[in-house]
Amino acid sequence: MATASNLLFASVLVTLFPSVLFACTGPRDLFNNPMSVRQDCSFENADSQPGEYGRDTVKGGKVLDRGDGRVAQRVTYGYSCTNVEWLVFTECSTGESIAIKGTTPDLEVDIAGLIHDAIANIQPPNGPIRAGRTDSVEKLAKQARANDLTFEIKSESDNEPNGRGAFGFWQIYPANCACKRFYPDSAGAGN
Repeated sequence: MATASNLLFASVLVTLFPSVLFACTGPRDLFNNPMSVRQDCSFENADSQPGEYGRDTVKGGKVLDRGDGRVAQRVTYGYSCTNVEWLVFTECSTGESIAIKGTTPDLEVDIAGLIHDAIANIQPPNGPIRAGRTDSVEKLAKQARANDLTFEIKSESDNEPNGRGAFGFWQIYPANCACKRFYPDSAGAGN
């Protein structure tokens, strides 16, 4: 015969078990919503998998003017328990860009299924990538290579990665928005 404490335990277990199963799922409406781009060049609903059933899993934060014709933006690919951030740095005078993938910090405990590669882990004080007014795509590529970071340079090829992984989102969001906003007469504003 079940005691009151056993029934209470069973009801708590039945209530909590589904929340553990669906902890990383959350509400989803990822398919073919129109991309929206704001005045600050932040955007959402860019397709990571274009097509009839495209997945709207790419978004970008507001663009930062780094000075001297250079701009930077955080671009995130993700849904649920997967979030991969890329630091996109553009030299507007040439239109050349580099995307450097964030990393996951070394954790004492790994959380199964959780991927969060953050650009905060590659920028000071945690990492070497500054993306400032005196940086260049070439300089950041050297730093990324020296620190074993995944990166891609846009001008070399939109389809071929220059590092060990492909950013591949150049064609699905307005990558020239930042240069148009801060340096409208630059080569980068027209790409």
